[in-house]
Amino acid sequence: TPRGFQEFRGPKADEKVKEIWVPGVAFINLKDSPSYQATNLRIFPDGQVELMQRTTGQFAVNIDASNFPFDKQRLGLDIAVRRETAAEASLVVLQEDLDFSHAAKDISIDGWTPGHVNVKRTPYQGWYGDFHSGLVVELVVARQYGKVVPIVFIPLLASLLIPLLAIWMNHT
Repeated sequence: TPRGFQEFRGPKADEKVKEIWVPGVAFINLKDSPSYQATNLRIFPDGQVELMQRTTGQFAVNIDASNFPFDKQRLGLDIAVRRETAAEASLVVLQEDLDFSHAAKDISIDGWTPGHVNVKRTPYQGWYGDFHSGLVVELVVARQYGKVVPIVFIPLLASLLIPLLAIWMNHT
């Protein structure tokens, strides 16, 4: 091929994946079935295989509101190899992956400012003490506290002033 690799997209990629060994990679925190999923497969002459899947869905994320309204949240995807142990298949992150991983330039999250993307390897414990390879990919977002502070603290301040107003009116 002119680019030096064979490329398969969509249904052709899904068919080709059935012919080769692919580790059982899954999103741990995916709530339901994906609303969209597309596959792209590249097979290089040296035997290297690159499988990419684009997935759209709803994911469950733990929120830490202890620093509200000045908080930052980590919106993460937990990815793990489910079938094979870490000795059989390992997810790796290359520098080029880190360079490519960033929030989209046109991303808009009302009340939040998108930050950087973190990628870290993490093992997941499986059956019988086996460990499975995993990754956590997180987008860090910071709350725009300028929009939240007046909404929260003006009513709070007003409610604290009511007893003082009552004491002053009672005194007069």
